[in-house]
Amino acid sequence: MSDVVLVGGGLANCLLALRLSQLHPNLGVELLEAHDSLGGNHTWSFHQSDISDLQWQWLQPLISKQWPGHRVEFPGRSRTLAGTYASIKSDEFHSKLLPLLGRRVRLNARVKEVTAAAVT
Repeated sequence: MSDVVLVGGGLANCLLALRLSQLHPNLGVELLEAHDSLGGNHTWSFHQSDISDLQWQWLQPLISKQWPGHRVEFPGRSRTLAGTYASIKSDEFHSKLLPLLGRRVRLNARVKEVTAAAVT
C-alpha cells in the first residue's frame, strides 16, 4: 500500500516523487504514468537564479546541458545574458530518473478514477 500516489509522469510529479523519495526514503511513493516513458516529449529550460541553491544541487543529475550564459535575438535586437542557463530533455530525464525512482514508477499504468482515498 502506498502513502502517496502520483498520477501522471510529467515534470512536476516526477520531481515531487524524486524529492519525496530523497527526503523520506521509507515513504511509500508510487508514480503512475500511462505511457512507456516519463516526461513526455519536452525540453525544460531555466535560469539557475530561478531556483534556490539546494534545488540547483538536487536537479544537477537530471540536467542535460548547461551554459554559463546565453544570447537572445529578435529582429533588430540582441542581448547576451550572464548567469547559468540549463535544460532538461525529456528522453534524458526519463533515463536518468528511472534508476533513481526504481520500483516507485509504474509505466503503462492506465488510471480510470482518482478519489481522495483511492486510485483505480
